Amino acid sequence: MVNGDFAKLTRKHGIKISAGFACTVEEIGLAVGEKVGHGSIKSLARMNSAVVIFLDQVEKVNCVIETGITNGQRRVIHSLLSGTGQEITEPSQIRRRAVSFYSTLYTSEYEEGETLSEGFCNGLPQVSEEANSQLEGPLTIQELQTALQGMQGRRAPGIDGLSVEFYKAYWDVLSHDLLDVFNESLASGSMPVSCRRAVITLLPKKGNLQDIKNWRPVSLLCVDYKILSKALATRLGKAVEQVIHRDQTYCVPGRSMVDNVHLIRDVLEVSSSLGINTGLISLDQEKAFDRVEHSFLWKVMEKFGFSAGFIAKIKVLYNKIESVLKFNGGLCAPFRVCRGVRQGCALSGMLYALSLEPLLSKIRSKLQGLFLPGLNGNMVLSVYADDVVVFVRDQKDTDILVDIVRDFSSASAARVNWKKSEALAVGEWSGGLPVLPQSMVWKKDGFKYLGVFLGKEIVVLKNWEDVIEKIEGKLSKWKWLLPQMSFKEPLIHKARLDVSSSETPGLTVALCRSKTLCLQQLVDAVGPELSDAQALGSLLGLHSVRVAQRILQLWSQILCPEEKRLLRSYGQGRARPDPADPFPEIYLSPGLGELTGPLLQVSVIVAIVIFITMSFLAGASLRSHGQTQIVMTQSQLSTN
Repeated sequence: MVNGDFAKLTRKHGIKISAGFACTVEEIGLAVGEKVGHGSIKSLARMNSAVVIFLDQVEKVNCVIETGITNGQRRVIHSLLSGTGQEITEPSQIRRRAVSFYSTLYTSEYEEGETLSEGFCNGLPQVSEEANSQLEGPLTIQELQTALQGMQGRRAPGIDGLSVEFYKAYWDVLSHDLLDVFNESLASGSMPVSCRRAVITLLPKKGNLQDIKNWRPVSLLCVDYKILSKALATRLGKAVEQVIHRDQTYCVPGRSMVDNVHLIRDVLEVSSSLGINTGLISLDQEKAFDRVEHSFLWKVMEKFGFSAGFIAKIKVLYNKIESVLKFNGGLCAPFRVCRGVRQGCALSGMLYALSLEPLLSKIRSKLQGLFLPGLNGNMVLSVYADDVVVFVRDQKDTDILVDIVRDFSSASAARVNWKKSEALAVGEWSGGLPVLPQSMVWKKDGFKYLGVFLGKEIVVLKNWEDVIEKIEGKLSKWKWLLPQMSFKEPLIHKARLDVSSSETPGLTVALCRSKTLCLQQLVDAVGPELSDAQALGSLLGLHSVRVAQRILQLWSQILCPEEKRLLRSYGQGRARPDPADPFPEIYLSPGLGELTGPLLQVSVIVAIVIFITMSFLAGASLRSHGQTQIVMTQSQLSTN
């Protein structure tokens, strides 16, 4: 590839390229693969048409991490609030503020408290010996390959710049070496630096974006680390359902957040219809995934009965891990991560669910919760990840919940933000509503849970606001289709003439010149039988009656008997809407005779059916039950 080719790629794709750096074919392949996928590169010749990022070694990695696969729009933070609430605009100070916040966030606050920890960890369900045996088994190439094949491509790589496509393309070459590296790392208790170091990118959340807390950190992990974690997660998924209660639906095979939404909706409807006093408290956990203390997690896994060998494997993935903050297009200095599960890691969801289960188990055992007729036992929780809804019966339940949350915070360093938590009361509560902590207020109409508004109709209708807006936006694009049609007008009124034939040269020009574009104009001029050639010649400005007659013959041949019957009915004023068919169909019949392909090897013209929902009908039922087009067959269409 010469300098001129680099320049063409730069102009065409808008990619910054440097040709002055000495490189090998392998290095070029790596750089190209990171942008277009290594699976698409078969030879050096094909690289000339690829999108290439080629800087020096450090800039190349930074650019790939910065742009990812999509070269999307970069987010720049121009100002932040300091810890004391003052606005910071100096770039270097903004960077220091961000790094300080996240390095502090990932600094451990865990203090060993045997009494509190034991109080939450006693009585937890146990993993079976068979499951432990499978968890402890040696890694296999097949496990790693299955994990790799389950990964989606075109994702931003980790700090080493190697993408999923690279590993898929060269798996036959890398698989045995990768397995050896993993086995050696698990045996020695430490992963390579590239596996231990993640790049943190920031995504905006709702709220004031000057507050660094309103930016969501997302870790970009190296693919080799993700292969190992996904293989271990596949094993763990088969065992975690033995110890995670059914009211927690996050990251447990066979469970779905839809179950939570349906449960809350049913509870609200049943409680309201039967007059049962029900209180729902939705707990907001502050930085839930980032505040998981590793020491507490290992202790919880041990109490669940996970074998020491499997826990040791998980510990390796969290031993001496670091993060590098990508901030305003640049990478900051690495800092240690002493707590939190790594987002982007396949194990994170299940590890978080395990760390939270002691709290949920304690709540189940201490609260009375909700009793419904015909239900065996009480209902206390509905949980999806860190979205926890607790059903309370009275003031006693509420007070016990507050005490349990406080004790769990001391035992695990987890934190519930009561100011952002919500509470919903259903029923009369004639004796008064329970008092909530930190001046929380009971809602009566409804609340939002897992992205769905639940409660009374006035709240539930909010679910449709975005849907209606999107549908109206899409429907507005179709206003041109039937601009003058009303309910009382037959569909044929605005059917478009789509004609072109080598046997009638100049027909399209004549139609446009005379502004004869609708079937209604044609029928009004030549009659419903399409027989008045002189009238057609006069309408289109044709000098030859024979040509006009030929045009009418071609059109008449294309119309089927039902369409001709509709034309006659329309001409006689008898065409009426069909109230039995509120959803007419439109059939477009293209001529495909000269086209080829495995899906087009048919002896007849393929009909493509497009269903359009209309709020009105106009016209009687014809074969298309809708707007009719007169279309020439492929053999009659001109090549232009």
